[in-house]
Amino acid sequence: MNFRGRGEARDDPRFNARRPVQSLISACMMTRSDVIRRVGPMDEAFSPVEYEDIDYSYRIKDLAWSSSTSRRWRSFTLRM
Repeated sequence: MNFRGRGEARDDPRFNARRPVQSLISACMMTRSDVIRRVGPMDEAFSPVEYEDIDYSYRIKDLAWSSSTSRRWRSFTLRM
């Protein structure tokens, strides 16, 4: 798994541009409601937390939509 820009400055131009990605992590995934209605919910067969987000990204791609990253949103991670 490749975490782009982890530990780098938020204003680093290498990481603050929108770009296509293979899949997204559900902890920070924002999806349009019309896409969710078409794709349906995440598959509970992957529960608890076993690649349901990657499956969901590929189901979105199967319907000819794409996934991309954007630094316009701020995210936080709690490490214990």
